[in-house]
Amino acid sequence: MLYKCIWHGCDKVWGEPEPGVSGYSHGLCSAHARLALASAFRKQQIREGNPDCYLRCFGYCERNWCTFYPICPIENPGPENMAELKLRLEARGQAGDSENGE
Repeated sequence: MLYKCIWHGCDKVWGEPEPGVSGYSHGLCSAHARLALASAFRKQQIREGNPDCYLRCFGYCERNWCTFYPICPIENPGPENMAELKLRLEARGQAGDSENGE
């Protein structure tokens, strides 16, 4: 399926066309998904006791221990960066469950 970014002014299209299916589904490209989630990610950084610096480091972040490091300092994160973020988020969720006695 082909996807087209819904961010105003973005014309990025990604995915694979499917036979017999025309048009696009919608979503956010990786660059704009990062921007759309910035507020939520910064709130999470504060909850974790860290500075709310997501996407404010301009590519010079040295906080490789931060949950959001795999996608924050990189201008156009790829699938491998998103996979690393997913692993970190899952690990954080499991750590939170054990801390809460669950």
